Amino acid sequence: MRGHAYWATALAHQEKYPEAIEQYLIAISLDLPNPGLIDYEGWNSAFQALPASEQEATADKLQQIVDQKPEERAYTYLLWGNVLGTQQKYAEASEKYEKAAKALPSSPEAYTGWASALYQQGKQKYPEAIEKYLKAVELGSNWIDYDNWNSALQALPDQVQTAAVEKLQRIVDSKPELTRVFVSWGDGLYAEKKYPEAIEKYLKAIDLGSDSINYDNWNSAFQALRENEQKATAEGLQRIVESKPNLAGVYVGWGYALYLQKNYSEASQKYEKAAKQLPPAAGAYTGWADALYQQGKELYPAAIEKYLKALELDPNSIDSVDYRTWNSMFEALSEREQKATVEKLQQILDKYPQAVVEPDDAGAYVRLGKTFFLLQKYSEAIEQFLKAAELDLTSIEWDEWIEALDKLPKDEQGKQIEKCIRRRTTRPRPPTPMPTGVMVSSLARKIAKLSRNTEGLPSSIRNSSVRS
Repeated sequence: MRGHAYWATALAHQEKYPEAIEQYLIAISLDLPNPGLIDYEGWNSAFQALPASEQEATADKLQQIVDQKPEERAYTYLLWGNVLGTQQKYAEASEKYEKAAKALPSSPEAYTGWASALYQQGKQKYPEAIEKYLKAVELGSNWIDYDNWNSALQALPDQVQTAAVEKLQRIVDSKPELTRVFVSWGDGLYAEKKYPEAIEKYLKAIDLGSDSINYDNWNSAFQALRENEQKATAEGLQRIVESKPNLAGVYVGWGYALYLQKNYSEASQKYEKAAKQLPPAAGAYTGWADALYQQGKELYPAAIEKYLKALELDPNSIDSVDYRTWNSMFEALSEREQKATVEKLQQILDKYPQAVVEPDDAGAYVRLGKTFFLLQKYSEAIEQFLKAAELDLTSIEWDEWIEALDKLPKDEQGKQIEKCIRRRTTRPRPPTPMPTGVMVSSLARKIAKLSRNTEGLPSSIRNSSVRS
C-alpha cells in the first residue's frame, strides 16, 4: 500500500495525473492502517486536472471503494469531499467533510474543507462556515481561506463578528505558533484593498512575534493610509518593537521592501530605526549602507561608515557587502578618508582569523578573502579564495577572483593563475563541480580577454591547454 501511495505522489509531481489517480485509488482500496500516507494535495492537483468525464468516473470508483468497507475507509471522505467540491457539488461535499471530521476528529483539513463547502452554499451557511474555520485553527491550521473568512465574517451581525474575532484571538494566544493566522488574514484583507484592516492584522501578527510578514503588502497598505493613520501605525509599531527588541527585524523587512521599490530615503529611515534597537544587528547596518549608497556620492562616507559598523558587529556580514559598490564608494573618498577606512578595516581584520576562520570552513575563507579585497590586498584575497576552493570549489564567487586578479600587475596575474592550476579540490560537495583544470582554463581565457592581450602571461595560460 505504501508503495502505491508514494508512487501516486511521485506521479502527481510529474503531472502524470491520470496515472497518479489510478495509484491513489489502488492505495485506498487496500487496507490502510495509516491514512496520513495519502498526499491530499497531490490527490487534489491530480483530480482537478482531469477532464469532467474522468472526474465523474473517479468519483464513482471512490464510492465503490468506500462502500466495501465504510468504517475502515472513513478517512477517504476527506478525499471525496475534495472531489465534490471541485465539481461544485457543495452540499454533498459538506456531508462528506462532516463524515471525515467525525472519522478524523483531529484533522484540520477536514474542517477547512467543510468550512469552504459551507461558505459556497450562500449567506445562510456563513455562521457555520465561521465555526468550522475556527475549529480548523484550534486544531493547528496556520492557513485558512481568508477571502472566504473575511466575506463571511463581514456579512454577520456585529455581535457575532466580535465573538468570532475574540475566539480566534483566544485560540492564537494559547498557541503562539499560529501567528501565521494573522499574517494570512492581513494578506486576505490587503487583496480586498482593505488597507487599514490589513495593517491592523499585520501589527497583531508582529506583536505575537511573527517574522513572516509580507513587507511588500505591508508597505503598499501603509502608503494607502491617510496621514494620521500612517502616524498611528508607525507609533504602534514602535511601541511593539520597543517592548520586544527581538522584533527589530520588522524594520529591516520594511526597509528592504522600500529599497526594492527604489524608495531609498525612506528605506534608510527604517534601517536606522532597526539599527538603533538593542542589541544592534549587523544586517540593519548593511541594509542602511546599501540605501545610503543609492542616494548619491555625498552619502558615500556615511555608507562606508555603516558597512564598517556591520563588520565590527559581525565579520560574517562581509557576505552582504558588494565589492563593486564598495570600490565605487572607496574611490570617491578623499585620501584622508581612504586612509582612515583602511585603518578601521585592518583593525577588524586583525580580529577576524581568530574569531571566525576554522580549518575546514570554506565559507570563512571566502569571507576573509572578501575582507582582504576591501583592504585592496588583492594577492592576500586570492590566497584566501584558493584556500576556500581547496575545501569546496563551489563556495566562491569566481567573478570576485577574476576582479582581484585584474587589480594585479600582469606578471602577478600569471603567477596567481598558475598557483590555482596546481591546486586541487579535496572535498567537493554535490553536485560535482567543474574539474579544477577546466575551471581555471575558463578563467584564464577571461583574464586574457580582460587584459586585451596575453603578453606577460605564462605560455601554459596563453595556450589555454590546462589539464585537470
